[in-house]
Amino acid sequence: MNLVKPSVEIVCTWGSENLIAALTDVLYHGCSIKDALSRVDDKLVERRILNFLKRGHWSVFEFAGVSFLVICSRVCSHQLVRHRVASYWQESQRRVKISGYIIPKGLDHRFIEYVHKNYLQLIDEGVKIEDARYLSVNASATRIWVQMNLREVAFNFLPLRECIKAQAEIRYIAYELHRQLTNIFPTIMKHTGPRCIVEGYCREDIVNTEECREKARNEAYSLFN
Repeated sequence: MNLVKPSVEIVCTWGSENLIAALTDVLYHGCSIKDALSRVDDKLVERRILNFLKRGHWSVFEFAGVSFLVICSRVCSHQLVRHRVASYWQESQRRVKISGYIIPKGLDHRFIEYVHKNYLQLIDEGVKIEDARYLSVNASATRIWVQMNLREVAFNFLPLRECIKAQAEIRYIAYELHRQLTNIFPTIMKHTGPRCIVEGYCREDIVNTEECREKARNEAYSLFN
């Protein structure tokens, strides 16, 4: 039995803050795409992105997005796929033997070892992988390919899943995705995070939200990193 860590790996991204800023001149001022792209610089991009954020004009962020591969437990993947404005392609347990498990640090995994041993024994006895998986547990590691537009990532997924009320593993996935996107979509990533950042107040009535955010992050990394 192999214990593994959850992880996020960006497969590709599309669109950019520069492109969104440039298309503003195309659609509002009649410029060509070539001329619009030649005019943008870092200050103009940041000013326009912040203006869209301030006005709640978030639909423009649907013209950018990210495709990423997640390794997580089935506990986490069941939560992940609830974000419906996304596409998913998950590893097949019919074709691929379960080989790894993800559990929080400190949790006794002797029962999982027992289950995994019997799972492999069934397969050795000729039981199909797709049938032997009925013995699997939610700690089973899975790989899932996810694609989301930037609006979904920045203003739905991250705000919900970086909150301290989110389960620790998917919180870890959210923080890792946020960290990796910071250099790709810097202005937007600077202005997103848990809901208290995006909405400006805490729905859970927590007074010290900065302390809460630090606790949420530290707890997730201590349990799964």
